[in-house]
Amino acid sequence: PRRLERLFSLLVLFLTGMATTFLALFAWERRNKTPEALVFTALLAACTLYSFGYAGELSALTLEGKFLWSRVQYLGIAPLPALWLLLSIRATDRAQLLTPLLRKALVLLPLITLALHATSPWHSLYYRNLSLVHSGPFLHLHFQRGLWYYVHLGMLQLSFLAGNILFSLSWKNSPLSGRRESAILLTASLFPWITHILYIIGMNPWGVDTNPFVLTVTTIVCGWGFFRHKLLNLMPFARERILEVMSEGVIVVDKKNRIIDFNSPAGSMIPPLVPRSLGMKVEEVFASIPELLEAIRLEEPLGHEFSLPDQRGERSLRCRISHIRDRGESLLAKAVFIADVSEQNNLRKSLEKVIAIDELTGLYTHRHFWETCRRELLRCRRRGTPFAILLIDLNLFQEIKLRYGHGAGDLVLKEIAALCTKTVRAYDILGRYRDEEFALLLPETDLPGALSVVERLRRNISQTKIPFRSSHLKVTASFGIVPSNPGADEDLESLLLRAERAVLQAKEEDLGKVVSLLPTGTAEPVV
Repeated sequence: PRRLERLFSLLVLFLTGMATTFLALFAWERRNKTPEALVFTALLAACTLYSFGYAGELSALTLEGKFLWSRVQYLGIAPLPALWLLLSIRATDRAQLLTPLLRKALVLLPLITLALHATSPWHSLYYRNLSLVHSGPFLHLHFQRGLWYYVHLGMLQLSFLAGNILFSLSWKNSPLSGRRESAILLTASLFPWITHILYIIGMNPWGVDTNPFVLTVTTIVCGWGFFRHKLLNLMPFARERILEVMSEGVIVVDKKNRIIDFNSPAGSMIPPLVPRSLGMKVEEVFASIPELLEAIRLEEPLGHEFSLPDQRGERSLRCRISHIRDRGESLLAKAVFIADVSEQNNLRKSLEKVIAIDELTGLYTHRHFWETCRRELLRCRRRGTPFAILLIDLNLFQEIKLRYGHGAGDLVLKEIAALCTKTVRAYDILGRYRDEEFALLLPETDLPGALSVVERLRRNISQTKIPFRSSHLKVTASFGIVPSNPGADEDLESLLLRAERAVLQAKEEDLGKVVSLLPTGTAEPVV
């Protein structure tokens, strides 16, 4: 039975060595696809030498043979602390920890360990008093431990502990969707540390070193994570590289509409989005933002805009959705991209204001008046309500400019525009038509109502005294009115041409006169 146990242990060691060999070759082939592959390959090669060397040591029957195989083992054991720590740092994206001093230590310390172990019969710094002892079915190499043995032992323990801490931090900072996979890697990283402690205190069957077995299991689990599921590519160190440097807010939602991750910009743009939102449904988190819920539901390809209150007033946001699919095109999750477009919208509004508002008078520009009137006329005709178009032409305006200068002309235009604005109703449409002409659309107003408005305007304008330097400027205006014709379907251009003819006739007949051009085409002096 003891012979069978011995053969079984040797067979397992051989198989573990073969497993790490094949996994090392597999990792080497993917060295250009996964950043951790080179370090992982070196770690697997070390585990392979450890397993084969230990199998040779157990099978050897002489002191010289066992020490020879022990040297083979140490080709793998000596670099283990450095390789495990390096893999942990690289896998968790903590490159800032690799200081120049640490880099040198990771190279020099394994070389010192290897050299002191190989030459220990001459100085006893690593081993002394080598002998053979029986334990169960095995004949073991027995020795007293030297100073550097404990140094190497401390380095190994510290590297395992550091790896555990780094994997713990990565698990803690992982998105909700990656927690399970991160926990697997964290658990696997605990095995070597715990097993090595048990070996040191002598809690191992027949004195057999179980570290090669456990390291093989750990590396297989890590390899499954690195290459099969690319776990580390989904964990926070890659997430921080991509999501956190984006100016856009990103919210990742799974197939059940649960929030599984978001970046800092998203948290700052969407107040209800806080760390405890992870795992909650979007309907719960965004209940106070129905526009965002609607955007997520509709998934409009060009995006959906909505506004949220902000300390500075209001923030405009644009939301768009992108699907995250696997290789089989099955939906895995949705990425909700949120961009702050407040600045663009403010710029657009400023440009629209420049286009729509006359800088001097504050009234609609000719173009904007035209577009607004066109929409209003369609509304009036759809409802069957009357309307009237009115042109106001300031009399002798050019003489004022010639006599007093352009500044006086500008002042007159500003004052008359302000007076007209105060005189008409809020929903009347008033614009600057030409240099000294103003146009007015009176919705839901028949001819008598339009005449009443014109009379107020004519009286107010003629009574207004505009202070200028040491004197006052006075101005009058001529008016042309075109009432709507229920039986006709004239376009805006025709109506304005008729209003121009009416105001021209009023100026020719008498400055300050009002002429109404009736639908029949006849001009009717009013005042």
